[in-house]
Amino acid sequence: MSDPQDFCQPGHIYRDGVRWAFRCDMITTHPEDGERTALGWRLFKGEWTPYAYSEDDWGIVSACGFSDIETVDGLPALVTAEELSAMRARLAELEALKPAPIQECRKCGAGYDYGQPCSNCAFQAKMAGLASQPEESR
Repeated sequence: MSDPQDFCQPGHIYRDGVRWAFRCDMITTHPEDGERTALGWRLFKGEWTPYAYSEDDWGIVSACGFSDIETVDGLPALVTAEELSAMRARLAELEALKPAPIQECRKCGAGYDYGQPCSNCAFQAKMAGLASQPEESR
């Protein structure tokens, strides 16, 4: 049997970039030739499915950058700590942006103060409400 470092290990999650991950649950061997097969679950397009990798598969995928990854609450961390840090910095940058103080109403095109209802639309709605009331109730 070959060195365990040249094949995935039970309890580890491996990934290839951010496209998919594989959680190895156990290793089994072929009864005649002893070839190892990793049994576990693959996360692809947001869905976990049962999956198996033979030693031949392992050679191909490890050459493509298949690497052991950390987990967060038992789920694969599909981004590195550096990528996560960069994403958090960008999010803080975006949250610091303030919208323009004067917004354009999507309904009527009038300008209005950010965070307030469009005064033109409010006026038009009030006028429509008054116009629909009978003359003597005004």
